[in-house]
Amino acid sequence: MRNDNCYEESFVAFMDTLGFSDKIKESENNECVVEEIVKSLSVFSKFPSGESQKNSSNDCDRKQIDVRISWFSDSIIFVMRKDKETISDFLYMVRFLQDELWRNKTCLRGAITCGKMYWRKGGNSKITFGPALIKAINLESKIAIYPRIIVSNSLYDYIKEREIDAFPFASSEENNKQLSDYIIEDNDGVRFLDLLNPEIKRSDIEKITPINKNSFSISRYQQADNNHEQVMQNVEKLIRLNLEDQQDKGNDSVKQKYKWLHCYRERKRR
Repeated sequence: MRNDNCYEESFVAFMDTLGFSDKIKESENNECVVEEIVKSLSVFSKFPSGESQKNSSNDCDRKQIDVRISWFSDSIIFVMRKDKETISDFLYMVRFLQDELWRNKTCLRGAITCGKMYWRKGGNSKITFGPALIKAINLESKIAIYPRIIVSNSLYDYIKEREIDAFPFASSEENNKQLSDYIIEDNDGVRFLDLLNPEIKRSDIEKITPINKNSFSISRYQQADNNHEQVMQNVEKLIRLNLEDQQDKGNDSVKQKYKWLHCYRERKRR
């Protein structure tokens, strides 16, 4: 039986929050931890679940993008049909989500890849499955390790070969950078999104706004002041908080993950 109408080539991001299971254990006897969890996960709830329309707007353009979003517990999935014109918008959504969670002292760990996903026309938009999702989950659970969003080799090659422009993930007008320039190789040979690159212009007026139950917009403004230093401060605070916390608990595994983030942040200091 042919499945031409079931699967389509897609971009897939699978991400979850670092140290979630430990926080759940703490929350059983600490109401404050419960509130911290709710505050962090409320960021997920800003994204409508199911098949949605993302309206990307800034001071020079506006475009509509179809994206399928699923989230449960501390995990979130973004799926978008494969198109070189929208991959930068896709990665921008990932970057925006991590920025929001850093503000709430929470780190993401995840993986982004490309491949076949279920997109049956007229089917249930809340059903999410496919070989690409399995690949992304395996990459996140077995390869990502640290609080980083890794990029599969197949997706990196796709972006690199097509010389895709970095905008809107990062402003490319001033430095003529391509999207692949913001995907860097770590010491272990794994590529990940260079989210703390100082050339990524952020604004404190970036925001996500629900339009209705099936759509939302993310607003950004090219001419706004760069909010990169505030992001760096947010990351520094969560590193310090978690390293001190793990020092008391003696959890060397979690401590190593935040030490990785500390080293990455130090490399990106201006």
